[in-house]
Amino acid sequence: RWSMCDSLESYIKNWSTFMQVCEDNRDDIDTNIRSKVMNMAIKRNAEDMLLILKPLSVALDKMQKDNCSLSNVVNIWKNLKETLKDSNNNCCKIFFTK
Repeated sequence: RWSMCDSLESYIKNWSTFMQVCEDNRDDIDTNIRSKVMNMAIKRNAEDMLLILKPLSVALDKMQKDNCSLSNVVNIWKNLKETLKDSNNNCCKIFFTK
């Protein structure tokens, strides 16, 4: 979980640097790689995925602690539901509009 979150955060944080490297080395970088780096849809998908994955990762980390009880887990899941429900991510909203 965290490695995926960390990877997405790093990708989003460094995206402008990747773009700059592609521009500066346009002739040396493979066209397929350059087109993927410059693809805004990929970046937006990564941002959307991170919006969902980050709260899930935090919740799972809390639940895996040695001192976490069943009542803690219930509270963590309720809070997670509210967090995802309140997010601006349309992907999450479809699960909570029923």
